[in-house]
Amino acid sequence: MPSQVIHLRTRRPVDYGVTPGSSTINRRGNVLLRRFANVIMGALSEDSLYTVGYSATEAQNANGGLTISGGAGAVGAIINGVTVTATWASSDTVSAGLAAAAINASVNALVQGFVSSNNLSATVTAATVVAGNTVNIGGETFTAFSGTPVNATSMSTVGIFDCSGSNSATATALARAINIHPVVSRYFTAVPVAAVVRIFAVQFTQAAGVFSWPTGPGVLPNTITSSGSTLAVSSNGVAAGTVFSLYSLQPGIGGNAITTALSGTGVTVLNTAARLERGTGPISFINDQS
Repeated sequence: MPSQVIHLRTRRPVDYGVTPGSSTINRRGNVLLRRFANVIMGALSEDSLYTVGYSATEAQNANGGLTISGGAGAVGAIINGVTVTATWASSDTVSAGLAAAAINASVNALVQGFVSSNNLSATVTAATVVAGNTVNIGGETFTAFSGTPVNATSMSTVGIFDCSGSNSATATALARAINIHPVVSRYFTAVPVAAVVRIFAVQFTQAAGVFSWPTGPGVLPNTITSSGSTLAVSSNGVAAGTVFSLYSLQPGIGGNAITTALSGTGVTVLNTAARLERGTGPISFINDQS
């Protein structure tokens, strides 16, 4: 599915939240879309600068993660060269939550607005998957397909992943299917590690380093199930653990430029990745004025 992004510079502040002019976007659904439509209409009646980006492929947010095992002292991550840590306390699971909270609380210009983090995750392990095997995430079904589905511009390939290759290739295909899903990707993001798909929460609530699944009308259920042992699920939903995510807040290839490294005793980076990965989206841009 093609994807677009529009950066519009307006003369006046826009109310996307409950506080007019605030930088916090906390309106959702149709209300948010109506506000955005009003901004577009207003831009047609005055001089406005804008940038449009387009890609023939789906937009994905770049992602990654780190694991704490036998942690001690200050533990966390180095993001864009900035060290963000928390003091290890009580257990690796508790400390992963504290490290994630420290990342979210950072006001450093190279961290704030670039990534979010939490330690809510689950895994799906691919083991000789065959066509027709399924994973259900948040009520949406992902079905294994032998071969590459036609990349139609319709919704016909949503929730389909290729299982014709190795277990690792199947895990990579499932992770991509999750990350481009128009509904599931709003709540979950996936990182393939060999034959294992690590599924993190995207949306969450947090308090003092303790993360929880969000609640409220329209929120996707925190459920992960599968058709059987070929797609073994670690838990029926994401839960607090020793692995914490790094999730680019902006979709697109720009997220792949965010650098990552471990910081502290017992900390490792998933896939030993030096940058966030899997970001795709608009690559052709034009600047113009209305």
